[in-house]
Amino acid sequence: MNDEVQTMEEGVVAVVDDVDNEVSELEKKYDGLKSKIGTYANENAELRRINNQLLQQQAASNQADDWDYDPAEKKADQALSQVQKLAIDAQVRDLSRDFPGYQEEVGTEAFQNWVAQSPYRQRRFAMADNMDFDAAREILSEWKEKKSQAIESQNQRELNRKTALNSASMEKGSAGGTGKKVYDRNWLVDQQVNNPGWYRANYSEIMQAYREGRVKRR
Repeated sequence: MNDEVQTMEEGVVAVVDDVDNEVSELEKKYDGLKSKIGTYANENAELRRINNQLLQQQAASNQADDWDYDPAEKKADQALSQVQKLAIDAQVRDLSRDFPGYQEEVGTEAFQNWVAQSPYRQRRFAMADNMDFDAAREILSEWKEKKSQAIESQNQRELNRKTALNSASMEKGSAGGTGKKVYDRNWLVDQQVNNPGWYRANYSEIMQAYREGRVKRR
């Protein structure tokens, strides 16, 4: 009987020891879990701190952006751009008025060749192409003058040719056997008006022809 009791007591003691061991293991696990939870809490706090810093930086950046793109400043920039556009349009209209057809003219081969002949004109044309209207006006004025001179020279050559032909037609052999030219009076009047250079150059001969009766009315 005593042996059975002793055996039972020993069994109870063994169970208690096992329970104590399990409790001890559970306490160790719990302590480890608390340590991990503390670590996670610290990491989470650090993440929140970093996140708050980023949010503050972003807010500061947004405020700076708002300052840079202030609506009133935008409107001022838009108004300035509009004024500049109106000024450019006015300059273009003035050029079109003073140099009709200049936009087509500058694209012609004759104009391009003329510009290419001079480094100075090349620079001025490049400036004009970049909205320098003073340079544009200068080069267009020079081109216009060149064209006018070319037209005037051509007209003068044509007039001289006609004068030579008409002068030749005035020769009628001789007046009184002298073999001098006979002039048509109406033709001389026309030359005096339309070809004054020739008339002045031949004034002495014309006066001599009048005195000698070599100016005839037809």
